[in-house]
Parts: sequence; C-alpha cells; structure tokens
Amino acid sequence: MAALAARALAGLEGEGQALAVTQDGVTTVTVTAVQGGRAASALAADVSDDALARAARAATLHARRPRALPAPPLPLPSPATARADAAAAMGAPAPAPPPVPAGFMLDLASITADVAVASTAGIEVEERRSQVVARVTARRDDRAAAVTLAGAGPVDVDDAVAELRALLGEGVAAGPFAPHVPPGRAAAVADEDLGRLVLGPEAVAVVLEALRPAFGVDAALGGPAPNPVAGTVTLTDDAAHPDTLPRAYDAEGVARAHVTLIDRGTAVGRVHDAASAHRAGAASTGHATRPLTLAPLPENLLLDPGAAPDVQALVEEVAHGLFVPALTPGRETAGAARIVRGRLTAAVSPTRLELDPVAILAAADELTAARRLVALRGHCPGGRGAATVPALRTAGGIRRAR
Repeated sequence: MAALAARALAGLEGEGQALAVTQDGVTTVTVTAVQGGRAASALAADVSDDALARAARAATLHARRPRALPAPPLPLPSPATARADAAAAMGAPAPAPPPVPAGFMLDLASITADVAVASTAGIEVEERRSQVVARVTARRDDRAAAVTLAGAGPVDVDDAVAELRALLGEGVAAGPFAPHVPPGRAAAVADEDLGRLVLGPEAVAVVLEALRPAFGVDAALGGPAPNPVAGTVTLTDDAAHPDTLPRAYDAEGVARAHVTLIDRGTAVGRVHDAASAHRAGAASTGHATRPLTLAPLPENLLLDPGAAPDVQALVEEVAHGLFVPALTPGRETAGAARIVRGRLTAAVSPTRLELDPVAILAAADELTAARRLVALRGHCPGGRGAATVPALRTAGGIRRAR
C-alpha cells in the first residue's frame, strides 16, 4: 500500500500527499495537491498509472482555483511516523461466531482495511486496521432489546445473548451490564421516570458521540469548551490503549497522540489535525479525518471507570428513575426498565429522548468499574471510531423528545 501511495504522489506538481485505502476488496486513492497556499483533492478512478496521474493533475488544477481551501503546512515526519510496516498488522479478520439461538438475530460486520499515506514532506506510513462489530437483537411481544459488541478480534456473542435474556426477563442477571428485568408487558415512560437514570455503556457511547465535535471540529471553528462537567468524569482519546480499536495514524499520516479531553470535570484539551493546529499555533495530535482539511475529531474515546461493581449497584441507589441499557442512533431507548426503590420493576416502551451530553456528565455521580468497547461512527478512512465506556448514573440532561 505504501508503494501505491508513493506512485500516486509521483504525479504531483509541487507539494501534496496521497492516501490509499483498501477495504472490502476495493482500493481508493485520494491525491491532495498544494498550490500557492491552497489545497484540493481528487479521487483516482482505479490504481493504474494513468488514473493516478489524472487524479494528481485534477487535484493540482483544483488547488490553483481561488475557491480552493487554504492549505496548512504539510505535517513533517517524526520518529513515530517515519514508517510503519503493514506486516505488523493491528488485528486480523475475526472468524465467524457461532449461530445465535432461535429468537435472536445477529448482524455481524468484520472489516479489515489497509491504509497508507505518503507525502512530499517525507511521510510514508502504512498499517492494517481490523474491527468486528456484532449486534444481537431480540423481540418478545411488545419488548425489544439489543446488545452490541465490538473488538479488533473475535467477540463473544454468547455474552450478548445472555445479556439479552436478562433484559427480556428470561433469566438471571448476566455480567456487570445486564440486571434482570422482570417479565411482563412494557409500560409507557413518564416524565418522573427521567429524574434519575442509569445508562448502560451503549447509551453512554451515544452521549459521547454527540460530544465528539466539541473537542474537534467545533473547537477548531471557535466553539466554546464543554464546561462544566462532573468531578467524577475523566475523558481521554487514546488510540494505543489495549481496550480500544487500535489506530496508529490519521488521514495525514501523523501518529495519533494521547489527549486528555476532560480531567476530573474540567475540559482541558482538544484534538488537532494539520489545519486546526496551524490556526491554533499548536502541533497536530494525529486526528485528521481528511487530508489537509479543517476536520479534526476524536476517534478513540475512553471514559475513566468508577467504583460500582455493576449496573445493579447503580440501580440500588435510585428511588425512582429509569435504566437505559442502550440507545438507537435515533436516540430511542432499547430494553429500558423503570426503577422503583432501587429495583427494576417493569420494562418500558421505546421512547425517543433528547440528550444534553454536557449536562448528563455534569450530573453523573457514579460509574461502573467494568467498561465495554462500543463502536462509533467512523470519520477517518479505513476504520470505525470507538468508545471504551462504563455504565453511569446521572440526574440530568435527558428528557423525552417533544
């Protein structure tokens, strides 16, 4: 892949970079040219020399237009970005899991992507990125629930099935994230149910998904820091952590740095790509999602754990509230249950919620010691984002959608 990126780079007149990605058997090459302080990109139709040369010429011509975006200085190679060997693959395709029992549905995505970046500034890197996302769903009459597992290698679908059985009232509690929900028909959510909430890791990941731009592109455009949040909350971005989907480089070939975003309730950091770093007089943290474009975003979030042994311990401290193990992309509850005097008393119907992520974290008073890896939307070529998150208990920031 590095050789392919270098071939594409050879067709440029002046400065620039090439990004090559192979995923699902399809290879794409994005050539970005810098001309007179402006940058533009073009996509090669295939990987032939002629197609790569045409993409380089097209990028050069577009970069010469007055409407082209201002170009930051090209990132320079460092010891961490001198070269990465694709043979040192970050994970490998996971074998197919066993079939799920009758009454359960499995949606499995197993992806391996090879990514390479070469630039006229001397960067030449490549790596293999692997990710597996397994979503298990089940419905029982008017009750439905879902559990999603992610990893760089095999995931234990049996654990997901056990959690679903607990959430649907079909057995004892399974693991730290699935207390037993009593069987019976689902009730409607009342406003008073939203006074205190226990959010499972998948629901917490949706909250963090909404917060990502505040530490990336929104901050680069002058948006305010997301303060204040709770003193119990520390949030970092670390693509090298063993509990995330590992990534070595961004779309500009810069090594991903460890960045503390929130330190015990105070927003202290943000991520940068080359363009946002140039604006801020800082250095790129390796969070470019597109070459030489102002679009940094955290991709590997880790929320520090708390002391609670499991979700049941969070529930026991709630007089009246709601347990939400997961939220759909549309922010509708999945598998939620009402809490009364520290016990789950009944499942509740799916309800669409409005989230204020800063307020949710600000009102968080306890988190579980156990964490789960949850896949996020991928914005950087060749991979999904990820959040490694505990369950948490909060007293604010959520209401029914109007």
